[in-house]
Amino acid sequence: MKNRKLIPGAFFLGFILIILPAVTILADVGDWQTFTNKSSIRGLIEFNQKAWCATNGGVAVFSSDGSEALSMTNTEGLSSNDVSHVAVDHNGNIWFGFSNGIIDIYNPANQSIKVIDDFVRNQIKSIVPMGDSVFIGLNIGVSLFLLDKMEVKETYKNLGQFPVETGVKAIAVDYPYIWVGTPNGVARADLRQSNLMAPQSWENFTANQGLPSQGITALFAKDSTILAGTNFGTARFDHGNWVYASLGLGNSGVHQFFRKKGKIYAVIDAGVYEYDPPVSWKLIIGGFGRATSMAVDSSGIFWIGTQTRGVVRYNPKTDSMKTILPNGPGGNNFMALVVDQNNNLWTGSAYSYGWGFGKFDGQTWTNFTRKNTGIPSNDVDASAVDLSNHVWLGTWGRGVYLVTGDSPVKYFNASNGYLVGIRTDTRYAVVTDIKVEKTGTVWMLNYFAYNQNVLVAMTPDSQWVYFSTSELGLKSTKVTCLLIDHRGWKWIGTEDRGISVFTDNGTPLDKSDDQIKGDLTTVDGLESNSIAAIAEDDFGTIWIGTKEGLDFYLDGKVQPRYGLITNDINCITIDPRNNKWIGTSSGLSMLDPDGYRWTHYTTDNSPIAGNNVHGVAFNPRTGELFVGTTEGLSRFQTPYIAPRNDLSQLRVYPNPYLIGSGTNRLVVDGLARASSVTIFTAAGRLVKSFPEDQVLGARISWDGRDEKGEWVASGIYIVVAATADGKSNAAKFAIVRK
Repeated sequence: MKNRKLIPGAFFLGFILIILPAVTILADVGDWQTFTNKSSIRGLIEFNQKAWCATNGGVAVFSSDGSEALSMTNTEGLSSNDVSHVAVDHNGNIWFGFSNGIIDIYNPANQSIKVIDDFVRNQIKSIVPMGDSVFIGLNIGVSLFLLDKMEVKETYKNLGQFPVETGVKAIAVDYPYIWVGTPNGVARADLRQSNLMAPQSWENFTANQGLPSQGITALFAKDSTILAGTNFGTARFDHGNWVYASLGLGNSGVHQFFRKKGKIYAVIDAGVYEYDPPVSWKLIIGGFGRATSMAVDSSGIFWIGTQTRGVVRYNPKTDSMKTILPNGPGGNNFMALVVDQNNNLWTGSAYSYGWGFGKFDGQTWTNFTRKNTGIPSNDVDASAVDLSNHVWLGTWGRGVYLVTGDSPVKYFNASNGYLVGIRTDTRYAVVTDIKVEKTGTVWMLNYFAYNQNVLVAMTPDSQWVYFSTSELGLKSTKVTCLLIDHRGWKWIGTEDRGISVFTDNGTPLDKSDDQIKGDLTTVDGLESNSIAAIAEDDFGTIWIGTKEGLDFYLDGKVQPRYGLITNDINCITIDPRNNKWIGTSSGLSMLDPDGYRWTHYTTDNSPIAGNNVHGVAFNPRTGELFVGTTEGLSRFQTPYIAPRNDLSQLRVYPNPYLIGSGTNRLVVDGLARASSVTIFTAAGRLVKSFPEDQVLGARISWDGRDEKGEWVASGIYIVVAATADGKSNAAKFAIVRK
């Protein structure tokens, strides 16, 4: 078990470095924040007039009026964002179970979290507190956890005649009996027995004793009323046998039973039903999608979790219903990230589980889906921003979307003749990458185009021009990624035949001066002919991400670069400091400007949302790195802000700077490339210096300590910034030592 203090807001990552040759396992200081969709409610409880929801993207907590009271992800201290169960013990602590076998015990009073890692090799299936104990259903049986000792006492793996380590789906306790639902039926034991680990302590019930199905989905046990929900209806326990009790529910599987003020409710896909003993059920509320869970608060408000629509708040007194969904992205799988000129993040979603595309302004998400905007497809897998700040989005099957301010989305696809489909479906136009040239021409890849025109360009005056595989020197129509280098050359990666390089010589409408510059394959040294990403750094080196490793092209030669976290590359982005950020199926790797030192980020050593990284975008104006994974989006604050052209915008804040006011630091902003920074007293005494190699971008921060590590005194200070070519600027600021 581990103890951890909940950290409100962003998760702070400290200097924890494990250095191997040329490898940094954990990263520098930075602030992380995770953004997730929380529309899928896996479990729900009511505690202290709040609804606590276990979701696909962390924890969501709602006040009695329906407002969001708390949102928790891994950057707020949770062990994972994939929360499968929630329960509350008699001490008022909230238990969260995760799909990876971890359990977090959250204390709302002091916002602390205790981590139970005894079950990491198993799956949490049920959490049922009972007095000083908690029964935990696992894929191998039932564990008894003691609250006073905070430890597992024993695990019951032999549930009678069922196979050893039978998985548990549901648990219910009506003292002195514990009832356990499994895929093989129901097991019952008397808690007064001394050895529940012995199989003879358990009694089994199957279809032979009247269960409609042996696949148990939910259990209820209270005041001698015992109900079992199965895959094919509900049964009631009656004198040693199970009898039909599913009138009104039909053969629906029950997700949860719940009792409030003597009334028993069942949650099935269609909604919430109230029990009318001995066999009947009547619908209380439905019509809001597939229900998953429920709770009722002290004022009689029903809270109902749904599979895809968030939480439903139902007031039976007024017969009013409200669907509540926390603001967030439309899903948890991200790719095709890009930042526009107004610092908005635009993101697509993986084509196998697409949710459309989203816009994030730093505070609020706006999502565009087939359902709410009528876009033809939710499978958005490419993005770019043109010189007019218009957003281009490529889809898997429906061409390109163009977003221009508040105007309706425009479509360019096979139906209106701008693009072409694949051979088996000529209207199925797939766009795998989009890039914008310095001249303003937008270039896009038309994957597997049946007419061979795989490269498409739209000029600033809206003229469209098409390039065939023969014109490009391509040996495949399965084009995957595009780079436009500093010369304007087009590097086109394919799924199976490496890279072809082509130039239109800056005249896309005039093909007479076009040139095929050559190609690169495994024959030339590539790790694989399956190309996932191509990027150019500040030195003109071309970085090539394949599905079997990383290569770079320099001085006419392909060379491998080893040290990645894994060789299965998905994307590459270069930041203003010339760091290479490489998204892989096993995490995020960063290669320093010198091309030597690696830094790796995974869910094991950082608060990154997930390990399967499909999109990375960098905002050079703020230093923010956005990382899109299949389990959520991460925002990571870095110091790599694009340097200014000169020092004319030098500024210092806050001014005055209060030393001793928490974690507040003095910021020196507006620095130029290759700057050094020195801080002096008003009398000219050196206080602190930051040489060029410590200035990583346009901004540095200072903690108020001098070169000896001691706090400086109150007074007037001067900061001097200087560039390598002798240019300098200065700013004055005050320090108040508290």
